[in-house]
Amino acid sequence: MAIDTPKSLRQMVIYQVYNRNHNASGTFNELIEDLDRIKNLGVDILYLLPIHPIGQKDKKGELKIAHLLKYIKKFLMQLYFEQF
Repeated sequence: MAIDTPKSLRQMVIYQVYNRNHNASGTFNELIEDLDRIKNLGVDILYLLPIHPIGQKDKKGELKIAHLLKYIKKFLMQLYFEQF
């Protein structure tokens, strides 16, 4: 941990999530359903890894969520700012 990390954060548990790999569907709805379990692990901070559009060249499978990213970002920003 960095020396300038606030002391209040040094003892907190951070849980990092890459939503596409966190659950079978890769959806935020499934992640939301899993929040109670994550909280029961003793997690204080949930860190969502950035989601980037899926490229078309050399992509694997038929996952077509790239067009939803702008809506997801808007949703997450609204959640974030509602906390303050």
